[in-house]
Amino acid sequence: MICLKMLNGEEFSFSRFCNHSYTLFDSCKKDYGCIIILHDGLNKNAQIMSPTPSEIDEINNYPNTDLVRITGLDQAGFEYFIKNYGHKLKIVDFFKLKSVEDLSLLGTLPNLEYVSLFHNQRITSLWDMSGNKSLKGLSILDFSRLKSIDGIGAAPALKYFNIGNAVWSRSVIDSFMPLSNTNLECVNFSGKKIADGNFSFLETMPYLKYFSGYMLTTEQCAWLFENYPQVDIFPKGTQPDRLKGVVYFDDYPDYSGKSDGHVACMVGKGKRVFARAGNEAKIQKCIEEFALLKEKCRGKTYRECFE
Repeated sequence: MICLKMLNGEEFSFSRFCNHSYTLFDSCKKDYGCIIILHDGLNKNAQIMSPTPSEIDEINNYPNTDLVRITGLDQAGFEYFIKNYGHKLKIVDFFKLKSVEDLSLLGTLPNLEYVSLFHNQRITSLWDMSGNKSLKGLSILDFSRLKSIDGIGAAPALKYFNIGNAVWSRSVIDSFMPLSNTNLECVNFSGKKIADGNFSFLETMPYLKYFSGYMLTTEQCAWLFENYPQVDIFPKGTQPDRLKGVVYFDDYPDYSGKSDGHVACMVGKGKRVFARAGNEAKIQKCIEEFALLKEKCRGKTYRECFE
């Protein structure tokens, strides 16, 4: 049995597109009207059932809808949905696409502006995005077999890209080099690692404002901050001082009881937080070390510093 619920743009969460202050929907929530959420049914074994064509056709009862969240589509249901309703939609949130094997029909939607894809165990490559002339935001989470983002640069208007995992960070992407020379403004990765460890793509992205840099070493952070100060890597809830290389937290969960939640940490992968109180000298030492690293990286390319 399918359930349709009408919401307005202010009630719908778009946070999965970019987990940072550069929230792409701040300006467009008011521009999108009706939203339909299609909840799929369960069979007797509590397994997700794909909405049937007749259930999907309930969308016809809401002619002004341009945003849909739909759950549990199989390949046939996915193709039916795209062929019959994709052309009229600007935002689609596909939730639980476990058995879908081919996303290529998404490339036939020139008016699609934002698409979110969650949970799949079969897709191994992206679709041809050259036909997605209006695509601004793309989120792909928990695609267990997707290792490559080749082709991401074909989407001419793409600004916001989120990929990785919603819960457990297990995703491994071969390389982020396909992001080179794109116009992306926000790139969020919530997976386990980027296999090649090559972050030189960052110096080829002139419009980049945010990159989830928890994988960057302290040395790589120094290079980025010194040469590309417009790029932020810090999530919400921090008080970063990019010029000094130290990040502060005011409400950090400390179950050991050694701090009051007011902690500091030198930027970079693997650095541990420590209580601010009583560690002023340690903070100053971090600042001095980071200043030296920045000086060494000044005016140098990524390859000159790290290869």
